[in-house]
Amino acid sequence: MGKADRITLDIMKLQWQIKDIIDLEYFLHEDARENLDSGDLLQKDRRLYLDRIKPDLDSGPPNADDRKRILRLWLEHQKKTAKDQYKDSILPGESFQSVFRLMLMLAGAAGLITGAGATFSFLFYQGESPINVSAFFGIFVLLQIALVLLTVLMLFIRSHTGRFHHLSITHSLLASLLSRLIFILRKNLASAIPAKDKNRLLSAIGAIKGKQSLYGSAFYWLFFSLIQVFSVCFNAGILLAMLLKITISDLAFGWQSTIQFSAEAVYRAVTLFSLPWSWFVPPDPAHPTIGQIEGSRIILKDGIQHLSDSGMISWWPFLCFAVFCYGLLPRVIFLVTGIIAHKRALSKIDFQAADCDRLVRNMTTPVVRTSGTPIEPFSDADSGLYSIPKDGNNENRFPGPIKGDPIISIVPDDIDSSCPEDELRNRIAGTTGHRLIQKISLGADPAGSAESIRKLSAAVSDHPDAALLFLQEAWQPPIRETLLFLRLIRQTIGNKPVIRIGLIGKPIPETIFTRPDKNDVAVWKQAVTSMGDPALSVTILGGEES
Repeated sequence: MGKADRITLDIMKLQWQIKDIIDLEYFLHEDARENLDSGDLLQKDRRLYLDRIKPDLDSGPPNADDRKRILRLWLEHQKKTAKDQYKDSILPGESFQSVFRLMLMLAGAAGLITGAGATFSFLFYQGESPINVSAFFGIFVLLQIALVLLTVLMLFIRSHTGRFHHLSITHSLLASLLSRLIFILRKNLASAIPAKDKNRLLSAIGAIKGKQSLYGSAFYWLFFSLIQVFSVCFNAGILLAMLLKITISDLAFGWQSTIQFSAEAVYRAVTLFSLPWSWFVPPDPAHPTIGQIEGSRIILKDGIQHLSDSGMISWWPFLCFAVFCYGLLPRVIFLVTGIIAHKRALSKIDFQAADCDRLVRNMTTPVVRTSGTPIEPFSDADSGLYSIPKDGNNENRFPGPIKGDPIISIVPDDIDSSCPEDELRNRIAGTTGHRLIQKISLGADPAGSAESIRKLSAAVSDHPDAALLFLQEAWQPPIRETLLFLRLIRQTIGNKPVIRIGLIGKPIPETIFTRPDKNDVAVWKQAVTSMGDPALSVTILGGEES
């Protein structure tokens, strides 16, 4: 294999980005990956791993630290294949990145125009009545202070109570607009990707929306930063418009209020608001003096003849400093915070989702045909990795203990006596590559169910890295009580461990591990998808070729 065909570890120096996540979901939901248990797909994934990915990994069997690297190398291979197949293709991640950059520019331009336009309108002065400082300060400063405090409160609640982890209404609207713009952009660019890819892109976007616990934080901070770009440019527009208006025209400022505030009270208020900049700015430009405040007070019946020139021009530096410190500066801080938090959220994604787990398992599990010989030669490290169950006519076993990631099984008590632990262990190993460490019987009554949950909680505490397999007869539909029990299991073990629903068909006298009906499997897959749990998947555990 030439160097040009090798995807090297140089890509590992690149940090995961949103566009990479979108492309990952896009390729995971290709039409060709609908039947994830097919032998052809297993062989394809395994061969890709051996030829293109394993040589770039450290020596020895893959470990938990290799998960991201394996997925990234697989993704880069899929991108390269798509580009080679469709020369002018635009991947959905690239579309997202292009449209998001467009939204950033639009948000910046909209903020700048809105801020400048609102300021020019407010500072319209014909020499008859001074510009009302009270109204300007209330609209352009106090209102922004309230919004900043509300943002801080929401961020505090989000980080300390777990609320607001889903996209807010504003973020949801922006995400919807973004997805529409992606399709418009792809249509206008006349992409060479087939039209059917639009459905796959829709599936990828839907999958991402269903993986809030996995990707939600990264998308939250992305759209949070987009809003801050608008806010930063809005305040920049205010300041630029003020400075331009003050430079090219003669403005007069005054203050008035129906409530009879004294000049001393107003002076104390402006002194308080000036604290952020008064320590490095001389007192005169930092805020008006008490004499200037008295000389700029507007009394309607007296007109403007009594107002002093120094009083009317003393307000604009104070207003500029206030907009900068209470409007622009907090938004810049929020923007930097959002960018840093977005990068941290991306770095913390561990891709502990069922489809990612299934792909890694397909690539790292030696492929064996139970009715013949191994598809690939086994090394000493591979032999004994899995124990393959009987397939009816032939028995194809490999000596040695079963290895692999640990898994805990839950078996309903009505089939527990017909489910020998050795056969269940071999079935799980041959199907999922996991190593069964404990079997828990699920009681049918509430007391038995509660006891099963207690045992499960204790087992997970002892083995926090263990996955979970819930044995289920596929011919029994996913009723409400079963789905509620799955949600209870998720609450018990947390968000990260993978939960597999091991489907079997109708039992026969010889075994309960019969192949389930395709329609029953489809019903279960639809029910699992509707639950929106990225680490919940369906595994066909019954049948001669499990």
